[in-house]
Amino acid sequence: MKKKITLITPLENKYPMEITSGKVFMPRYGPLALAGVLQKGGYDVVLFDENAGSGIDWNRVRDSDAVCFSLMSFCAKKGYSYIQKARSLSDAAIIIGGLHASMMPEECLDHCDWLIRREGDETLPLLLASIFGGGDTKNIAGISYKKPDGTVTHNPDRPPVADIRHSADPRVVAGYRPLTFRKVMSDIISNHVPRFNVLPVQATRGCPYGCSFCFVKHELGTEYRKRDPDEVVRDIEIGMERLKTNYIFFVDNDLTIDREYTKSLFEKLIGRFPGGLNIYFFARVSLGHDSELLELARGTGKVCVAVGVESINDMTLKQLNKGQTREEIVESLAAFRRHKIDIQALTIFGGENDTVETIRDTVRFYLENRVYNIGICCLYDFPFKKRHFGYEQMWPDHRFIHHDWRFYNGNFVVFYPRLMKPGALQKEILLSFRRFYMKQKKTVFQFHPSLATVKHYIPYLESAEKGLYAPDETLIEDRLHGLQRPDHIPLRVSKTSILNEALLFYMHNFYRPISWNFLRSIAGSV
Repeated sequence: MKKKITLITPLENKYPMEITSGKVFMPRYGPLALAGVLQKGGYDVVLFDENAGSGIDWNRVRDSDAVCFSLMSFCAKKGYSYIQKARSLSDAAIIIGGLHASMMPEECLDHCDWLIRREGDETLPLLLASIFGGGDTKNIAGISYKKPDGTVTHNPDRPPVADIRHSADPRVVAGYRPLTFRKVMSDIISNHVPRFNVLPVQATRGCPYGCSFCFVKHELGTEYRKRDPDEVVRDIEIGMERLKTNYIFFVDNDLTIDREYTKSLFEKLIGRFPGGLNIYFFARVSLGHDSELLELARGTGKVCVAVGVESINDMTLKQLNKGQTREEIVESLAAFRRHKIDIQALTIFGGENDTVETIRDTVRFYLENRVYNIGICCLYDFPFKKRHFGYEQMWPDHRFIHHDWRFYNGNFVVFYPRLMKPGALQKEILLSFRRFYMKQKKTVFQFHPSLATVKHYIPYLESAEKGLYAPDETLIEDRLHGLQRPDHIPLRVSKTSILNEALLFYMHNFYRPISWNFLRSIAGSV
C-alpha cells in the first residue's frame, strides 16, 4: 500500500498580512513541485495550500504517514498551531521546510521531528525513504533534527539541485480548480473583492547576482539552472486545462538571465499559444535594453514584467548591491514604454540613506516615467543569521524592533531605520500606494488588504521608537542595546478597516475602463 504524504502550506489570515492572497488563488510553487517529486516516487500525495483556497481535510491528516509543512516566516505561528493539531490526531512524522526552516531551524525543531533546509527536491525523498525504511539519517545532507538527548544536529548543506526537470501538476492541490459563478460570489462575500486563478510556473531557478537584501542565495543558491522549455510549455498546457485560466505567473527570480534560453522559451510559447497568454515574470532593469527579448515577450500575449528597480537613490542602490544607477533606470523605463511592455516597478524603502523625501520622490519619479504598476516593500532581514550561520545581515541584531515573525514579509517595518523613525517609514509606505494609484489611472486601483493591518501596526511602532531618535530623526543607536524585543505583538484589526480597503478598490475602479476590461477577462474563465 502506498504511503500517504500530506503537504500543508498555511496562510496567516487572522488579519491581512500580505497582498497576493487577497487578489488571486495561487499555490506556492515550492510545495507544488515537491508534491510532483513525491508522486513520481510512488507516494499517495495531497497538497493543502491555503493560498490556493484549500481547506484542510483533517481526516486525511489523521490517516497520513508523514505530514510536511512548508512555512514562510509570516505564516510560521499558524503552521505551529496546525502542527499541534496534527500531533493530536496522528503519530505521523512531522517535517518542516520552506524559508522559515532555513532561517530559523532551531526554533522550528521545537515543533517537528525533522527539518529540511534550502531546496527539498532531493532531500525530502531521501528522508522519507529513511524514515519508512528504518535507515540512518546521519548522512542525509540538508536536514536538521534533535537527538534523543535533545542535542540539535545540523547535517551539512546539500548542494543546489542540478536537475529541476520535474513538473508541477496543479491537480494535486486540494480545491484548486476552475472557478464557478457560485464560488466567485461566495469568495467576494468572504474576501470582499473578486479573486481569480493564477497558474505558477517555473522555468529557471537560482540567481547569480548578489543583491544584499535577497534571501534567494540562502534558499535556492546562486547557480542558475534551467528546465527544458518544452517541459515548461507542457506544465502550462496542463495548468490551463485544469484551471481554465490564461494567467501565468513565472516564479523565477529572473527569467531573463540566459537570453538565449529565454528567447527559446518565448518562441515556443508564441508557437503554442500565439498571443493567448497573460504572463507575469521578474527581470532586472537591464532587460529594457534588449529589444529582441521585449518583442518576443509581447508576442506571447499580454505581459507585465516585475522589474527590480529597488531604489532611485544611487547610495541606496550601492548599499543593496544592485549594480545599476538612477540614470540607467530612467533609460530602461523609456525602453519598456517604447515596446509597450507594462512593468511593475519593484521598490524597497528603508535603506541607510533613505529619508521620507526619498519615498515621496520615488512616487513622483514613477508617475513622471509612466510606470504601469508598483510593488513596494520595506527592507527586511532576519536576526541571528550572522551569529548562527555566518550569513551577513542588513543590520546587527540590536537594530530589530521585535521578533514577531508574522510581520517579517516586507509589508511591515521590523527594524530601526537610520534617518527616519519606523513609524514615519511605515506611514509613508502606506501613503505611497495611495498617491500612486490615485494618480495613475491607466491601471487597476490595487486592493492591498494588508494596509488595513498597517494602520493598526503604526501606533505600535510609534510607541517603540520613543526616545530613540534625535530631533532631526537620526537614530541614536546606542540606546537600542538592552531593549526588550517581544516575539508577539498584540494587534487587533477591525473589520471596518478591511472593508474600507475594499471600498477604495471599488470606488476608484468604477470609472476606469481598464478595470472593467480586467473584470471581463476574469469573468470569461468562470
